[in-house]
Amino acid sequence: MSQLDYNDLLALMKARRSIRRLKPDPVPDEAVEKVLEAARWAPSGANTQPWEFIIVNDDEIKNKLLDTLVGTIDTDHLRKASVLIVVCGDTRVKVLYPGGRHLDYIDRIKDRVQQTEITDDILNSSLSNTFLYMLLAATSLGLGTRYITSTRRQPAHLKIKELLNIPEYLVIYDTIALGYPISEPRPKTMKPFEQVVHINKFDETKGPTDDDILEEVEKVIKRYGLMR
Repeated sequence: MSQLDYNDLLALMKARRSIRRLKPDPVPDEAVEKVLEAARWAPSGANTQPWEFIIVNDDEIKNKLLDTLVGTIDTDHLRKASVLIVVCGDTRVKVLYPGGRHLDYIDRIKDRVQQTEITDDILNSSLSNTFLYMLLAATSLGLGTRYITSTRRQPAHLKIKELLNIPEYLVIYDTIALGYPISEPRPKTMKPFEQVVHINKFDETKGPTDDDILEEVEKVIKRYGLMR
């Protein structure tokens, strides 16, 4: 494999932003397929590739899905998104992860109940990898994305599974709203490199204080109009 340009990769990562206002313009099927083609190459525990992607581009189904979230998030802008992609994880593969091998494979598949904390962590890490690949691929295509994490919470989770005919052994990990940005996002401020990087041991003098965290929380509450 020829060496990729690091600066180009870093520029792509810096360009990725959560876009809260998307145009209703349709996203071509080819672009959606490119996003998912990148996603399926993500690393996963034991190469189990536990992801399943459900493309929701039917307006009626999309609105029914978003109706399950009313009261938890503002769904008005999300309804303008051209496409929603629901990312699901297959819990059956957890028998292959460390912490799952000590139990009989067939019994684990049958009851799907006995799970250990470590297998949950590995599954979630695998799904977070594919989710990030989707976000970066979309950014490279000039598309905007927004997380809809509320789709994994109850009672919306069960309602969405029923709506989309998602089987019991799949869990909704997260959902992406995909579309073209209405405007350029505001510049993003990052913590300095020196503040977050530690050598050999954690340097507590570098990290934010409790007051710093509280100040940041207040900023977020004010920025997004969140309720206390």
